[in-house]
Amino acid sequence: MKQIKIVLILVIALLVLNTNLVAAMAQAEIDQDQFSLGYGIQTLERNIKALNFEAGYGFSPNFGLDTIYTYKDDDIHYLDLNFKFAMLDNSNYDLAAVVGYHTEYSDSDFSNEAPRLGVLYSRPENKYLDFNFGLDFLLKEEENYLGYTFGFDYMLTNSLFVEVAHRKISGQEGTEGLNISLRHYF
Repeated sequence: MKQIKIVLILVIALLVLNTNLVAAMAQAEIDQDQFSLGYGIQTLERNIKALNFEAGYGFSPNFGLDTIYTYKDDDIHYLDLNFKFAMLDNSNYDLAAVVGYHTEYSDSDFSNEAPRLGVLYSRPENKYLDFNFGLDFLLKEEENYLGYTFGFDYMLTNSLFVEVAHRKISGQEGTEGLNISLRHYF
């Protein structure tokens, strides 16, 4: 099993380097006219829990869109569509509200659809390092309704960031864990 994980990590690294596919973690910043694509691995106790494909776009300094497609296994997939609204944007920290929609599906059968509300907080430590925290919940859900993320992102280049966070996406069962990803801005 260890060899499979090493091979998978090497293949992902090559894909990232060759195709600029990278992953995004929920952040409060909204960068106008910036598009990001992503790919990340979520692990817990040395087991891969989920693969995340992400995209984001800032329509204005105050309004953005984030999407997350999560592949858990052959039978379970999640799609999350979130709109971000900047509440506070200054040099010390950013605060954004999240309004979104969560869907679980399998073999074209959509189920467990629920609206989402949340808040994101980001604080720059220096030019290269930002700390991030997010909290959200699904409305009309009694199980797995709470989601959170806390971690950091580190700037490698002007358009490439490595991000590490412990994350649980609301509405997802069995995917909580350490999310390791990269984000590329176009």
